[in-house]
Amino acid sequence: MIETNNKIKVIIEDNNDAILEFPKCNIKTKAYIGKNGATPKKQEGDGKTPIGEFELGIAMGMHNNQEILNKKIEYKQITNNMYWVDDSKSKYYNKLVDISQTKKDWESSEYLIDYPLQYEYLVEIKTNPKNEPKKRKCNIFTLYK
Repeated sequence: MIETNNKIKVIIEDNNDAILEFPKCNIKTKAYIGKNGATPKKQEGDGKTPIGEFELGIAMGMHNNQEILNKKIEYKQITNNMYWVDDSKSKYYNKLVDISQTKKDWESSEYLIDYPLQYEYLVEIKTNPKNEPKKRKCNIFTLYK
């Protein structure tokens, strides 16, 4: 059974490595951090990794299994139809969409299938759970294998 209300902790170590802790999944793993470092006050477009404890969103990856997450959280395999909308004028702002099921109303998005190495496994971090434009955007963390 998939558990809900999972939380993760984003920790930056002294050597600037990001560590993600998933207590309910018994996972602790390294993750990439933003090109401009890390901050407890994440703002959209700042290129920084948020520090703190956040709700866990969707886990995704290029594989059709979710063994890395011990089947305790929702996992989706990335397909050719998946985009993450980053256009703040779109009603789908800051959300995962399937273009085969969604009428496009955005100018910019990230085409997830274009990043097979970076998004081999990833997890959404809910730093802006209401998806409010111009506020803190969610982050997608790439998990190391």
